[in-house]
Amino acid sequence: MKKQLLHIFLLLLSVAGFTACNSDDNAFSLTRPEDVMQLKSTPDTAITLTADKAQETAVTFTWNAASNLSGDVVYYLQMGIDGSDTYTTDTIRLAPDARSYALTTAQLNRMLTGWNGVAGTPTSFQVRLIAMQPEAATYQLPETSTLTLTVTPYDQPRNELFISGTANPAGSSLAEA
Repeated sequence: MKKQLLHIFLLLLSVAGFTACNSDDNAFSLTRPEDVMQLKSTPDTAITLTADKAQETAVTFTWNAASNLSGDVVYYLQMGIDGSDTYTTDTIRLAPDARSYALTTAQLNRMLTGWNGVAGTPTSFQVRLIAMQPEAATYQLPETSTLTLTVTPYDQPRNELFISGTANPAGSSLAEA
């Protein structure tokens, strides 16, 4: 009986030893596809935003179609402060046939001030374009294209608040508020 238990114990020990001796940490690896989308911006130099051009286009992003993916491709645009692992804006889903995306001066300034960008101080701004095929039968690594811009935001005007009422010694005249 002891001999049978010893054989069973040795058998279990050897099975455990063989399964635990996997020296290959990565069973497989995926290589990132070449950047064929070539994300570009106009202008491609440092951008200084000004309040008097708030409704004008500040930057336009353009790219080529993703060619390493087959079937229906979905594009996403992520923007954020350079060096941040998490993007502080919502990811924008673009139309499948879109090859450009533009931001006005006011939109870009609102984004930067929302990310604690300081007015008058150049901020490194990263844009990442992601193309993926969500309905694929097998997983395909998304194509990405990244660029970095330097953008200087302006100080956004604040809404002024005027309080008027009967407690004012000058009366309720708005001219005397």
